[in-house]
Amino acid sequence: YEEATENNSTDNKSEDTQEKDNNKDSSQKETILKQGEEATIKTDYGSYKVKVVSVNFMPKTDYRNSVIQFVYEYDNIDFKTGNNINGLLLQPTDFKLTDENGYVLSTMDRGWKDEMQEAKILMPGEKCIAKMTYKINSEYIKKVKITMDRLNQMSTYYEIDVTR
Repeated sequence: YEEATENNSTDNKSEDTQEKDNNKDSSQKETILKQGEEATIKTDYGSYKVKVVSVNFMPKTDYRNSVIQFVYEYDNIDFKTGNNINGLLLQPTDFKLTDENGYVLSTMDRGWKDEMQEAKILMPGEKCIAKMTYKINSEYIKKVKITMDRLNQMSTYYEIDVTR
């Protein structure tokens, strides 16, 4: 019973205390990151940073329906693997984008003009900005939740306003 009581009291703490708890034990409280905030991810292979630069609404054109453009940046601090990549590659498919209606968004299979920018394999000390367009179910979406496996393990996700 003590353990259950302890968990219940943790839920009632103020936001300031929650942030401190996140640093100690990330499994207890979720951390919501906003546009431009960096997350440092530490793994057995080294660490890297990821940041959501923006989520932009792109109106319908003569060559595609309305979409959103997800722009993110990642920075290889000292991440190295023993496989054939031996660097860091964060593809758009490593992220999961969900709109405020609960729909998981799918990436476009091709891009036009400057709507997409390829993710690159980074050696330690290198940075990359990547862009991907996603199909949307409604032109009126206002927010997107962005997760990825490593952030999930840290009980962290991005909540980004769609820029119009």
